Amino acid sequence: MTELIFRPATKADIEKIVEIMIGEPNQVSTQIGMRMFGIQTMSQAKRLFGTMAKSSENWRFTTLAETNGEVVGILQVSEGSLHMTPRLMITAVLLYGPFFMRKLMPRIQLQQRVQTEPLADAYKIAELHVAPSCRGVGIGSKLLDYAEQEARAAGYSQMALQTWVTNPARQLYERHGFQVVDTRTDAEFEQLTGTPGNYLMVKELNG
Repeated sequence: MTELIFRPATKADIEKIVEIMIGEPNQVSTQIGMRMFGIQTMSQAKRLFGTMAKSSENWRFTTLAETNGEVVGILQVSEGSLHMTPRLMITAVLLYGPFFMRKLMPRIQLQQRVQTEPLADAYKIAELHVAPSCRGVGIGSKLLDYAEQEARAAGYSQMALQTWVTNPARQLYERHGFQVVDTRTDAEFEQLTGTPGNYLMVKELNG
């Protein structure tokens, strides 16, 4: 595989970032997000999550991995969060009707039950995704290596990430030295989304 080039994302990259984050219909994070918000189709998911990405401006904290000019992976190190901007509310109503907002806020509150407590002094990986067509060739590992270089250069002593309990990527994180230090689950959340909740995983950078 051609060597990866890492570069900061720009606003023009938002659609590509969303495309890679959503991935494919059977992706764990995509299934959970669609069930969480009651989304029926991938096109609806891309439109809503694209609006969310523009509202949060988390693209400013995103690094892209490229090979041969193609974006094949993303690394985001911000606190990903949903901001209820007027644009997002209008998009949601247009997609799902006027009663959607009535059930959205309770679902956001439900999601908060399975949020692990963030570590204030850690380099926090908020998102790490590889394009579906490029998985299985080590890009995820290279993104984690890049993140660790950045964390060490910035003087952090810990790296942290949150991942769904049912996410198979946990094995990748463990191979890179991350360990589960906290687990947050909720029966109602599992009934809605199909996953019990989240793990907080931490890697010590001593040495």
